[in-house]
Amino acid sequence: MGVLVELVPAGSIFRDTLYKPVSVVRGSVSVSGGAVQPIAGTNPRLRVVIGGDLGADPALSLVDAQGAQISALALAKQPRAAASAREYMGEITLPTGGFRIRAHGTDAQARAYDLTSALFVPVSFEARLPFGRAPARGGQTLSIPVVVKNHGDAGQFELRTRISPEMTFGSPEQQTISLAAGETREMTVRIIPPDIIYYGGDVSVSLWRHGEDAVTNGSAMRVRVVPELE
Repeated sequence: MGVLVELVPAGSIFRDTLYKPVSVVRGSVSVSGGAVQPIAGTNPRLRVVIGGDLGADPALSLVDAQGAQISALALAKQPRAAASAREYMGEITLPTGGFRIRAHGTDAQARAYDLTSALFVPVSFEARLPFGRAPARGGQTLSIPVVVKNHGDAGQFELRTRISPEMTFGSPEQQTISLAAGETREMTVRIIPPDIIYYGGDVSVSLWRHGEDAVTNGSAMRVRVVPELE
């Protein structure tokens, strides 16, 4: 028996498996090259797919890091072509602390099961680069907008930039910014790609609360050097 869990906010997918996590780091996966965490207080759709010979529908719940129940989940059962799996979906409100998804019940052979996911750790701030690739001129400074947002309490944050080794920085590698509660701001990072036609490299940004070195949110994009048009 296996269970797949997805949290699906706008534009991103956070995936974890209840039965055998694969390539999962603290409840997140690589999305467009960056490790993305769910945002506390938001309302993503939760999708749960259970494979196996089930009996009655399982009981689904949100539990904290220690396994204590936060809330029961009332998800709508979805139609599926395969009789060997069941799918449930619905909107939930993410808590501020770490949480897991629990599924338990009795299968068609009257065997009890109780499955709990790896830990999801919501954060209250994020940094986003534009989606896709950025065309650039070799040896020339490229300015890239970065949208930062603080969903939580006011504080100081650090915007950290990482680039492929062949590139150089045109702006500080680390920028400090003060954000009010709920504030969104656009910042700029500047990089200089090498003067190599069709070179491709990566730029990633991450936002950290000042003085903390814990879970964060980030974003990445590909930079490609294009030839000059004559």
